[in-house]
Formats: sequence, C-alpha cells, structure tokens
Amino acid sequence: MTPKNTSESYNGWSNYDTWNFKLWLDNDETSQGMTYNLIKDAIKKSKKQADAVHYIRTFLEQHALENAPQLENGFYSDVLNASIRSVNYYQIADAYFFDFLEEYKNELKTV
Repeated sequence: MTPKNTSESYNGWSNYDTWNFKLWLDNDETSQGMTYNLIKDAIKKSKKQADAVHYIRTFLEQHALENAPQLENGFYSDVLNASIRSVNYYQIADAYFFDFLEEYKNELKTV
C-alpha cells in the first residue's frame, strides 16, 4: 500500500489536519464559544480584514500548541507535532471570518 500524501486537500480544506482541527473546533461546545468570542473580538478590534484574520489565526495556532498533550520524545510526539504544524490556521481563520461576518455585523450594530 502506498502512503497517502498528507499535503493533498481533504474535504475542501488544504489537508486532513486542517479539516480535523476545524471539525473539533466546531463540534466541541467550549471551543465553539471560544471561537465565537474570538471572532467577535477580532472584528470589533480590527480596522482591516487582514488584521482580524491574522489575530484569529495566531490565536488558533497558540490554542493548538498550548493544549497539545506533552508526550515523551519519540515517534508519537513527532507525529503529533508534525500534525499540529501542518494545520493551515490561516485557512481556518479566513473561513471563520467570512462565515460569521454577517452574523456579527448585526450583533455589533447593537453594541
């Protein structure tokens, strides 16, 4: 069997790791609330779309790195770290920005 190239796109995302991280963000109630508040805060604070997306991307990457379990050095820690590094945090941040912009625009008008 030939190993699958992990750099191939997966379900519309740049790779499996990106899809999987976004899936977990969206399917965990705590992560959903965190993401909602993060995006709302980024849109309110940023004057430019690029700044908001950068802010969201940076937060998501830090979140993934800080919440990864600490494993002993070896194969499994290398695989976990490689997977975390291969997530396209920018793609996720950009998708969140556009997916939720209309919803937040209405909410921000009332703030």
